[in-house]
Amino acid sequence: AFEFLAAAAQPGDVVLASDDSANPLPAWAPVRLLNGHGPESIRGDLLRPRIACFYTAGCPEAERASLLDEFEVDFVFWGPGEQELGDWDPHLSPKLQPIFSSGDYFVFKYHPDR
Repeated sequence: AFEFLAAAAQPGDVVLASDDSANPLPAWAPVRLLNGHGPESIRGDLLRPRIACFYTAGCPEAERASLLDEFEVDFVFWGPGEQELGDWDPHLSPKLQPIFSSGDYFVFKYHPDR
């Protein structure tokens, strides 16, 4: 999934992911993330609860869209780290197009206008 993003993403594209995925991802692909290594994440203490909510089934769809729009997210990563955060399946969102899957790893392209 990291190699896929390295090929598919443009430098500076934004990816939403859990800390587990966000920390190593920039070493593989030229992307930006909302979070990552704890002390180096700007406003990480405020963003982590929002990211956890995003991956939880009970999170309002408007809150998910707000997070994606506010930070101009291009891709949503969904692997074991994200699946541990919550029970929501990104396949359910009409605004997220699955563009990669391998085992438990998925990458979705965000389409805000859908």
